[in-house]
Amino acid sequence: MFKNVRIILFFFFFCSTPYALDADPPLGQEPSASLSGKYKDYNVILIIADAMRYDHLSCYGYAKETSPNIDQLAKHGVIFTNAFSQSHNTLGSVVSIFTSLYPSSHCVEHIFKDSTPDNIYTLADILNIYGYKTAWFGPLQDPHTSMSKNLLKGFNEVLDLHEGYAQIFNIIKKRQDEHFFITIHSYSTHENSLINGESGYLYDKKSVLFKRLESYYVKAWEKMYHTCKNNPEELDKIFGKGWSSKNAKYFALPYSDKSFNKIQQLLDSAFKRYSFNKIIKLGQKQLFFKTLNDEDLLILLSLLDDAIHGLDKDLIGGLIRELKENNLYDKTIIIITADHGNEYREHGHIGHQAYLYDEIIKVPLLFHIPFLNKAVKIGGLVQSIDILPTVLELLNIPAPYSVQGISLVGQIEGKPGAIANDYVFAKTIPGSFAIRSKQYKLIQKNTEDGNLFYEFYNLKDDPLERNNLIHTELGIADILKAELKSKLISLPKYNRKNSEFIPEIDSKTRERIKKTGYW
Repeated sequence: MFKNVRIILFFFFFCSTPYALDADPPLGQEPSASLSGKYKDYNVILIIADAMRYDHLSCYGYAKETSPNIDQLAKHGVIFTNAFSQSHNTLGSVVSIFTSLYPSSHCVEHIFKDSTPDNIYTLADILNIYGYKTAWFGPLQDPHTSMSKNLLKGFNEVLDLHEGYAQIFNIIKKRQDEHFFITIHSYSTHENSLINGESGYLYDKKSVLFKRLESYYVKAWEKMYHTCKNNPEELDKIFGKGWSSKNAKYFALPYSDKSFNKIQQLLDSAFKRYSFNKIIKLGQKQLFFKTLNDEDLLILLSLLDDAIHGLDKDLIGGLIRELKENNLYDKTIIIITADHGNEYREHGHIGHQAYLYDEIIKVPLLFHIPFLNKAVKIGGLVQSIDILPTVLELLNIPAPYSVQGISLVGQIEGKPGAIANDYVFAKTIPGSFAIRSKQYKLIQKNTEDGNLFYEFYNLKDDPLERNNLIHTELGIADILKAELKSKLISLPKYNRKNSEFIPEIDSKTRERIKKTGYW
């Protein structure tokens, strides 16, 4: 019923604070010509590199040349040096990117459980309404993306990235006379992908960590055999009655990827396949990461550089080449970001567990915008939820009422007084929160006894977040506590059957919003 909708009520309910602890200095760029609406009907490609660290990209100052093609886009585009994800995990952060909603509003955090709300439009939904052909590329057996209910609504095509980049290039050729929106979600830079023993680009060697990791798989496999024989009910609860007796014969054989894949293929649900993978591989990787010494960690980081270079060479370089060959490079907006960052033992862990330190929530964010004619570097605070409203303003498409991010177009233009974020916010499962300004950061954690535990950092003096000042800087910390509380109170929850309006929207405005079809 919404195919003919062309007018969407533009309403930002993101509430700017009346004061900021550390306002940004004026942007170091001359105001450019207006970009708002200039790119009507331009194509859009959104690339999400899972867990990619911003500080391992050359254009962010990394010493190694890991990303020459991304660097080239940055030289003729916009690079944001203080961009932050709204969640520590893939599911919550990708829904935030697609909907421009904080996790506390979209409430999609748990795999195999939560669903992207029907009454909230994703970027793909909106562009579909405006005549774009939409396609998503990613892993088709991923509970955080392709298998998450409603997450990919609005995409005309959902295709397996594991089949290679050629199919992306084919879609571009096929759609060259149409307006298209393509999202590419790659896991090649995820920590679990770094030690799979694949040949590298920069180092031309297989992962020396892989054989050690494989010994963990072997032990898990042997344990499955003993469990099938001695405690079959433990596995039957997960995989179904009689599963242990039926499959014990496989576990009696030596472990191999072939045997692992065979059992996975026999499982009759995505949840069972994920559970089996977690027992044999995913969980073992987490145990293995805990054993890494300093030398191992350096190898892991070199593999991260290797993966970024591979992504840059094959995907980014290939996209640039394909777009130019089809005369689409100057008709396409390209956005590169990560769903979240990743910790490499800065706070004692490897991965992106439920923590909100900068290494986990700070992400790369770059826009290639045709005919910008100069590089623009923006140091102000931006959020992943700002991507959607920025794209829509460039395309001359009004944003839906529910948007919680801000358009960054004014900042890109260098417009004096352009709307900006005084704070950025992030959330973990089961419910830690962070509020961050340019100089200060507050993390609020729920303890097991129901109390709140706080961390407070002066990022100017302590960028690595090592010195908790919560007991010595109470005045500033209290300001951030109040801002965080105010933000959380203001956020409606869209997973409820009867969704909420924020208090600031009066009854007449509510009725107008409902009539747009976006409620």
